[in-house]
Amino acid sequence: MKAFLGPYAMTREGSGTSWVPDTTPHEGVHGRFGEWSTMWHGYLNLIYDRQGGPRGANKTFVNGMVMGMAQRPLGDGTLGVRAMLSPDPFMGKNGYPLLLASGETADGRTHLIDRQHPHDLFMELAGTYSHNLSATSSVFLYAGLPGEPALGPPAFMHRTSGVDIPEAPITSGFGARVHPIFHTVRMHTGLDFGAGYGTPIRAGADGTVVKAGSLGGYGNATVIDHGRGMATLYGHQSRILVHEGQTVKRGEVIGLVGATGFATGPHLHFEVRIDGTPVDPRPYL
Repeated sequence: MKAFLGPYAMTREGSGTSWVPDTTPHEGVHGRFGEWSTMWHGYLNLIYDRQGGPRGANKTFVNGMVMGMAQRPLGDGTLGVRAMLSPDPFMGKNGYPLLLASGETADGRTHLIDRQHPHDLFMELAGTYSHNLSATSSVFLYAGLPGEPALGPPAFMHRTSGVDIPEAPITSGFGARVHPIFHTVRMHTGLDFGAGYGTPIRAGADGTVVKAGSLGGYGNATVIDHGRGMATLYGHQSRILVHEGQTVKRGEVIGLVGATGFATGPHLHFEVRIDGTPVDPRPYL
C-alpha cells in the first residue's frame, strides 16, 4: 500500500496531513478488494488510573483507537478515505483524573480541572485525493470532519515516543516548586512523567548519546545531543540501554523508567536544553 498524499513511504504519514519519521512502525492488516487497497490497525488498553492527594481521584477505563483506511487509483491520482475512532467518549465527559491538567472541556462549557478530557469518537473521518507532480513532489486535497486537525502534529498513537505510556501524567511541571525531598523552593528544570517501573523510555528525536550513566540527583540519566545547540535529558532510569557515542533514532528505546537519584517514586524526568540552558519542554512535545 502506497502513501495517500505523495510519492514517499506510507510509514511517513500520521493522522491528518502530519508526517512522522519514515522508520516509524506502521503495522496493520492489509487487504485487497478489486481496485481498493485497505489497511486496519488499532489497540485497546484497560487502565486503572489513581491520582493521589486531596485533588486526586481514581478511575478505570478503556483507552485506544481503531483506524481503517482504503485507497484506489482515480484518473492520474489516488483517492483515499480514512477513519480513526476512539473509545474515550464512553468514559464520560469528565474524562479521567490527571493532576495539574486544566483549561480543557469536553462539552464546550464545563472546564476540567485535574482531569484529562476524552478524545472525540471520530478522531479522524476524512477523504483525500493526490496527484504526483514528480518523483519527489505532489499536490493533494484533504477534507474531513472535526477531529484531528488537517494541519498539525500527529495524534499520540502515531507518535512512537508516546505509544507505550499514552496516559503518563505530568506529575511536576517546569518552573519553581517546593522540592518533594528537600522541602525548599527550587527550580524544576524539566517535566516529570509518572510511569511504572520498567516502562520503556524512547528518544524524542534523532541524535547522539553524549552521556549515559550516573548524573547526580538525576540518578541514571541519558543526554542526547540533537545538533544545533539542542539536547534532551532523561533522568531517574532504572536501566540505561544505550552507551555514550551511540547514534539513536527518534522513538528508539534508550532506557527504562525507575526511581534512581533524588526521586520519591518511579517516573521519567525529561529536559530540553538549548545551548546548555534548560527550557520548558512543553512546546517541543
